[in-house]
Amino acid sequence: MSVSPKCVDMALIYAIDQGTSSSRVLVFNSTNWTVLSQHQVEFDSIYPQEGWCEQDPIIILKTVKDVSG
Repeated sequence: MSVSPKCVDMALIYAIDQGTSSSRVLVFNSTNWTVLSQHQVEFDSIYPQEGWCEQDPIIILKTVKDVSG
């Protein structure tokens, strides 16, 4: 993920969206809320038994780091 050099002098908002199947980051221009950049990484869920769904916290942390880099 990279932000355009023209963004250097503007205030940015960096948002992390943690979902049930992916981690995503969005970078907004704080003046007009234009999305300047975004990146998403999907991950698998764990189904230990019927009707249950789990996510591995280590994988969630890794994907957040991946989208933030």
